[in-house]
Amino acid sequence: MKKQNATYGDIANYTNLSKMTISRYFNQPHSLADETKEKIEEALKTLDYTENKFAKALSSGKSGIIGIITPNFFYNFYTALIDAFIRIYPKSPYKFLVFTSDNSPETERSFIAELLSYRIEGLIILSHMLGSEELCKYPFPVIGIERESEFISSVDTDNVSGTKQAVKRLLQDGCEVLIHINTGTSPALPSYARIKIFEEVAVRTGTPHQCFMIPVEIHTDVHKLYACFEKVCKTLHSKYPHKRIGAFVCNDTMAHLFLNSALTNGFKVPEQLEIIGFDNSPVSEQAILPISTVGQNVNRIVSQTVRLLDRQLEEKKNLSKDAPTQKHLIIKPKLLLRKTTLNIK
Repeated sequence: MKKQNATYGDIANYTNLSKMTISRYFNQPHSLADETKEKIEEALKTLDYTENKFAKALSSGKSGIIGIITPNFFYNFYTALIDAFIRIYPKSPYKFLVFTSDNSPETERSFIAELLSYRIEGLIILSHMLGSEELCKYPFPVIGIERESEFISSVDTDNVSGTKQAVKRLLQDGCEVLIHINTGTSPALPSYARIKIFEEVAVRTGTPHQCFMIPVEIHTDVHKLYACFEKVCKTLHSKYPHKRIGAFVCNDTMAHLFLNSALTNGFKVPEQLEIIGFDNSPVSEQAILPISTVGQNVNRIVSQTVRLLDRQLEEKKNLSKDAPTQKHLIIKPKLLLRKTTLNIK
């Protein structure tokens, strides 16, 4: 015979407390004395109680669900972020539903519509298909990570500081030519600073430089990326045959592919060609030569995002405002030196 789960009434009878007190234990535990809570906890163990979270969500109107939308899982930075969110789950009051938009605005809107049906309490968005002016109109707090966030709150890395650290290291190591590899990032995105600051530093120091922009339509196609990087390597061989070249690459996934291509095309790394990536995602350490990189503090980005979400939900509950106050947090990165740079002191 199938075992029936204990009810609030069963717990109340076992403890000689009211159903209202039992309800307060689950919904407002801070309002009960420690002795009362201990009595209820003993009853829960004895009665082998399993909380019906679905029923609780229906009665309270709070699902505890947070939606996360990421562009893809091709770039290691996104997988590292999702992994960090999952690892905080045991200590977090939230459950996470994760979708990948595959760089499609229509897909992104359909996922948000589906998330609405789950009565989500907030949205964390890494993709950038929908503008923040559209996102801010949804009836829950929205927090962006490394995306355009004029009308929503955000948690971003200090891309200016990170780029300066990378280019300074390449120059300090004696690189005579600087190159930057990126994917044609929109000026509206925080990561556009990686292009802008690279060019500003190169011009200010009078260093010959060149930017190689990867076409957006191939940025997740490994075979086409390798073909593109082979052309880059041939250009470098023909244009700068006797120069030490320093490459600042927009992310670690691209840096890893470029490193493989450079080695295949006869470059000695780091003697002839230095490479610095961005993110400190796992692939930067797993590469055949561990890649020097500008480390984004993923754990801090995640903890600050959850903390900001907490504050915004509390603010929404307590204040009669249409939307919580916008907050924009900036997390400092740190340059991590490995085997793809000479690291001259």
